[in-house]
Amino acid sequence: MNTCCPQFKVVSRRTIKREIMAMFLSQRKETMGVILASPGRVSFTSDNWKSEVSKHSYICITCHYIDADWELDKRIVWFKKIDPPYDGASIADEVHLAFREWRFEKKVMCITLDNAAYNDRMINCLQTHLSKGSLPLSGKFFQICCCAHILNLVVQTGLTLIDPATGKLRDGIMYLKASGIRLYKFYSTAKTIFNLEESRRLKPDMPIRWNSTYTMLGCCLYYREVF
Repeated sequence: MNTCCPQFKVVSRRTIKREIMAMFLSQRKETMGVILASPGRVSFTSDNWKSEVSKHSYICITCHYIDADWELDKRIVWFKKIDPPYDGASIADEVHLAFREWRFEKKVMCITLDNAAYNDRMINCLQTHLSKGSLPLSGKFFQICCCAHILNLVVQTGLTLIDPATGKLRDGIMYLKASGIRLYKFYSTAKTIFNLEESRRLKPDMPIRWNSTYTMLGCCLYYREVF
């Protein structure tokens, strides 16, 4: 860049990091003021997962609140790599640290979690960290089960039962897409012999998006005669 434009001033990575962190702290302070000024309590969702690339585990906490204009809003308030052990007590410490840094301890309404076994232990530990009387109804509705996670478990079980059928379709699509010539012949046959629109493409499903299985089955039914 300096060669292309001599007026360009090269900035070091330390300077970039310092400016990004300053921007982050400024926006966090502004966001904290908005959330703390909201008239009601705030709710949270939290999720933990392990990266298949870095092999590190992460936690993400999202705050949901209604602002002064009665508009529902949400902000990610915590995104951090967590170190082992990945048990309920250590995760509770991490969530409580987020609450303390954002000064949410007296505004907490509830937290939505998936059905992992360690979450029950985490809730018990977290309730002991929070001061007595800080939770409405003594924390009776503090833990909310994630309906999306429950639905996903139901669907994954159902997909396992029909996998002998869907697996053949998935393998067939991947076989066609592995060769440009095979795929061209498939779409040409669909158009010339069966008068089908070749603009509708075959799409294999993705394990982490179970609704993609529905899309895959729809495409295969459309090209049923071609198969």
